[in-house]
Amino acid sequence: MSDVDKKTFQKQLMKCKWVSLAYVCNDLMEFPKDEAHRLKLQSSLSTRDVTKRMLVDVLVDWRCERILQEQFIWPQFKPKHKPPPSIPWLSLHDVHANYTQNNDRHTISPQYRLELLTELTKQLNLHSSLSIGHIHRFLTQPTDEANAKLRTNLHRMPFISLVFVCVDIDRLPVGRYGKAELVQALIEWVRVIL
Repeated sequence: MSDVDKKTFQKQLMKCKWVSLAYVCNDLMEFPKDEAHRLKLQSSLSTRDVTKRMLVDVLVDWRCERILQEQFIWPQFKPKHKPPPSIPWLSLHDVHANYTQNNDRHTISPQYRLELLTELTKQLNLHSSLSIGHIHRFLTQPTDEANAKLRTNLHRMPFISLVFVCVDIDRLPVGRYGKAELVQALIEWVRVIL
């Protein structure tokens, strides 16, 4: 990437909101070098901990220096100096033959899912964006047999966030649905996957 491209990329990132940049940095586990160890140990991140400029610099450095440039298509990338990221539960989708053969939910093609998620993203505000992360965390926590705590936590989340996660994991109910149907679809996903 040329210096001009780096500057252009940097300007584009500076237009993004701090929370979006922080989310991507956290997802990639890339933080400012001087603060990396301390930030990785914290349970939350705030603007007092790291500035927008610091996040942008980290992402520019990551994109230009830390990954192989050829064949880069988000989210498929290969880091230069560490193993590629993995999604441990992703391989389980093929284990459950009935997972995608279900008449009570839409089976969405990858291309349509991407288009739908792009449209849903336009409707997200800060609260619903943060709630997507909370839902992901709730879905990966240990649960009891009745899933009572999970159900309660999911019902507290915004409708649009529940829809986003259901689309993302291919669990969008068929027909008219409300919060209860979305929560039930996510709980069934937890039972199948975990």
